[in-house]
Amino acid sequence: IFLSIAQSLVESDSSDPSSESPEEGANLLLIIAVWTLWMALYLLIFLVGIFIIVVLFVYCKQNTILLDPQPFFDKDDKLIREPQDPNDKGLEYINLHFRTKDKVKLHGWFIKASGQSLNHRTILFCHGTGGNIQTRMNLIEMFVKNIKVNLFMFDYRGFGRSQGSPTEEGLRLDTQ
Repeated sequence: IFLSIAQSLVESDSSDPSSESPEEGANLLLIIAVWTLWMALYLLIFLVGIFIIVVLFVYCKQNTILLDPQPFFDKDDKLIREPQDPNDKGLEYINLHFRTKDKVKLHGWFIKASGQSLNHRTILFCHGTGGNIQTRMNLIEMFVKNIKVNLFMFDYRGFGRSQGSPTEEGLRLDTQ
């Protein structure tokens, strides 16, 4: 296309604009219009290609985009100054491990409200798609000390001390 445009421009007598016939001007306009349409088509194809690449990237990485698991910090880590478990906040708790329907081992805590029995009101707390139960110590303290309810919370697969890899389907299985 570029070659034909250049050829037509060279062949036309540009030194004498009066020698150009209306038909030649129309041909030049047609060439420019066709060239513009082709460039628009190439641009559209490029943009659609970029869009498809972005959509495929998001689709392939959706679990890492949506789920942000964090490891459990152990007490021997000297850099961590945050409470490691409910006991560090003066709360009585039971450390639990249990298996899901597909045999993945999960970790959780049953935190007993101060001065209450194990049969007292209990809330099942699912912490969301980021962090782990250890990063929810302020919420644990609020529920147990202020609202006076027992609290059962666990880490989904791939979060904290739970085994497995985090997936959307895995989250569904973990909560059943």
